[in-house]
Amino acid sequence: MHALKMAVFDFDGTLVDSVPAIARGIQLANEEIGIAPVSYETAKSIIGLGFKDIIPIVAPDLPESEYGRYKDIYVRYFLQSDPSLKLFPGVLELLCELQDAGIKTAIATGKSRKGLSRIVYRMNVWDYFDDSITADEALPKPDPLMLNTLLERNGLTMDEIVMIGDTEHDIKLGKAAGVRTIAVTWGAAPIERLEAYKPDAIVRTMEALKTKIDEFA
Repeated sequence: MHALKMAVFDFDGTLVDSVPAIARGIQLANEEIGIAPVSYETAKSIIGLGFKDIIPIVAPDLPESEYGRYKDIYVRYFLQSDPSLKLFPGVLELLCELQDAGIKTAIATGKSRKGLSRIVYRMNVWDYFDDSITADEALPKPDPLMLNTLLERNGLTMDEIVMIGDTEHDIKLGKAAGVRTIAVTWGAAPIERLEAYKPDAIVRTMEALKTKIDEFA
């Protein structure tokens, strides 16, 4: 096993406390477009997927011709919450510790590049990341292209990175790329669902995440 050289983080629900804003935005989009309501739990379950994969789950009766309108409505609602989004407590300290330890950091997200950049620039945290990749630059999770691209761009091998996320989509992404995975419990997926996908570790606190990354290193 090679030494750990990069920690790759999911964004929503892992680094940023945005799960309620996303789920509520989905619910409001269904309401405005006039289709069957979707439960909060189902709306949470899609976090991390690409938009074309999301709509059949939360709006199965919506014709494909309406997908663009649905997305526009959802984005409008999400942007209303955007200014209040914050990093989870301890995220910056963790990223600083990883930098000090010589471990690179990256983001792999189902967001678009525009959406990721807007939030990260507003939070003024770009300097804490060495790389990032979005769903519109690769393929949505759990296709391994996001991680394969990060591996190639950074000259790393599969056993030199770890994928960290709050949903089964992140775990499936990591496993598809052949890398180690850590699931965190403070995001969208309940721990029972995370356990079902057998990540290499499940952590409940930011401090436990730092300890586990140190163990992997």
